[in-house]
Amino acid sequence: MATTSQALQLQFQDALSFDAIEGAVLRVLEGAVWLMEQGFAQDRLFTEGDAVVLKSRGKAWLEACASSRVLVIA
Repeated sequence: MATTSQALQLQFQDALSFDAIEGAVLRVLEGAVWLMEQGFAQDRLFTEGDAVVLKSRGKAWLEACASSRVLVIA
């Protein structure tokens, strides 16, 4: 399977919902974002330099806490 990546530019308080791909990686290149994954009770905050592997196949939401750039690798 081929790996694809996409950079997302989010402004302060921008919110984005998407269908999560289990195993996809989100890497925060700049700024800070909240991540919410369907099926997980706790939201998580990630800042510049952080990376997270998505664990859900349900909906996920990102909200920018500052102007942010996030790389999605799936």
